[in-house]
Amino acid sequence: MYAISGRNWWLASAVGLLNMTPVGVNAYINFAAVWYEIGYIPILGESCISGYNISNTTNIALSVSIGTRGSVITADILILVVTWIKTYLTYRNAARNNIKTPVLALLLKDGAIYFMMLLSLNIITIVGELTNAFLHYHHSFPP
Repeated sequence: MYAISGRNWWLASAVGLLNMTPVGVNAYINFAAVWYEIGYIPILGESCISGYNISNTTNIALSVSIGTRGSVITADILILVVTWIKTYLTYRNAARNNIKTPVLALLLKDGAIYFMMLLSLNIITIVGELTNAFLHYHHSFPP
């Protein structure tokens, strides 16, 4: 993002922070909200038992999932907009100089198709979670 935005470190930092939201949420859930203890199970003997300190209600899990996906979607949209602007400027300059450059080649060069696919997957995940379409496939797309 830093290179394609013309060394705009504010925009690159915003995209970086938005993409780090799932890392912070997962770190909290996996390290601060989980407890472990060694317990005795009658037939098996000693075993490690774990649980969560936070409520496991559907509303909280859905809100956290949508919040983390929303921040990543916002970052993807920012990247796509900047990429499209720079691609258009490159295409316009090439057209002025009578250089034939296919738009698809420019989009592939700038990586816009990659970010469009990521954006699509994140939107599909949010829609699936809101409609319970992924009820049995929750671990297919981790938050």
